[in-house]
Amino acid sequence: MAIIYSIDTAARIVCLVYSGAPNFSEWAKTMLTVFRDPNFEPGYSFIMDRRRATEAPSTDYIERTAAFHDEHKDILGRTYVAIVVSGPASYGTVRMSQGLMADDEYIQVFTSIEDAKQWAAQRGPEKIMPAVFI
Repeated sequence: MAIIYSIDTAARIVCLVYSGAPNFSEWAKTMLTVFRDPNFEPGYSFIMDRRRATEAPSTDYIERTAAFHDEHKDILGRTYVAIVVSGPASYGTVRMSQGLMADDEYIQVFTSIEDAKQWAAQRGPEKIMPAVFI
């Protein structure tokens, strides 16, 4: 599998680690597995660690993740998303999607996993995320 996940219940954070070039179906399957995990609760923050992904997300991928989010708001609850990237292409694509959502309070892009973890840990479940997962 090109995406693996872990759940830190103490920090209330789900971390997805990407490798290779996962497609939307792989991502959606992973997210549905997270939802079924007994350690997951609505309102957890997410860290999408894309440092080992070999391709930037496509526009289609971003649009499909936005639709997935809309379809699963009841399961996701209130959440924040930190996306960690390693290259300028991925950074640019993620920033573009962030701009399309017109709200950068709920989704942030990082090049440091430590900064992403710190940011996600400081976020609470008090607001609904209008952004997308990528």
